[in-house]
Amino acid sequence: MRGMLLLFLLAFGTLSVAAADEGGYAPDEWVDEATGHRVIRLSRREGGNATFYFHQNPFTAKGDKMLFSGGTPEGGRLFAVDLKTLEVEQVTDRPSKFDVVARKRHEVFYLSGQTVHATHLDSHNTRRIVTIPEEWTCGTGFTINADETLLAGAYMEGQAEYLERTPGESGDEIRYPLDRNEWCGHFNVSRDGADAPGGPKAYPRTLESRRFLRLSVFGAIRGLMPPARLT
Repeated sequence: MRGMLLLFLLAFGTLSVAAADEGGYAPDEWVDEATGHRVIRLSRREGGNATFYFHQNPFTAKGDKMLFSGGTPEGGRLFAVDLKTLEVEQVTDRPSKFDVVARKRHEVFYLSGQTVHATHLDSHNTRRIVTIPEEWTCGTGFTINADETLLAGAYMEGQAEYLERTPGESGDEIRYPLDRNEWCGHFNVSRDGADAPGGPKAYPRTLESRRFLRLSVFGAIRGLMPPARLT
């Protein structure tokens, strides 16, 4: 699709008056008057649709498919769009979070409840990787190393209790400091092997109380790296 500008149009996005049709919705394709770029809708399905978080790669290594999340009557599920035909198909049949695409494996890894799963993008075959403790589910997402043998994630000790804190029932104004020292909310690795032999390569800074979780894509918990400030 050389020469085209691909935009992911979300249900909550703002549409220009020029692009919208009489019903107030943008067509599947149009040419932007200001730039001359051709704009193509990729999520051609009913319901709310959204891309992955900005640093989570949704594409396969061959560039033939892109994943996104979409609403269904049963809740959010993962979908794939064929970037040649623009055909959209549902990939997962369960709720998920921490979604990350293994580009070469053609799989998507995700957390559903307390269980990590992997679903193949073509066959949709799903395998269980591992079940993790409930406290680890209050994390910030998965990443996968360059040779796609390890998943990595992060969770904050005491985060579940922190999120449950609520004001009292008196209705009086309550002020308290947000006692968090979080400098790094996400954990990524280099996908081109620059961190070989597969070790995690995090953002420059991380908080003292965050622990990093390593999971083998074959199902074994490889252990926890202790809290550390990375430089």
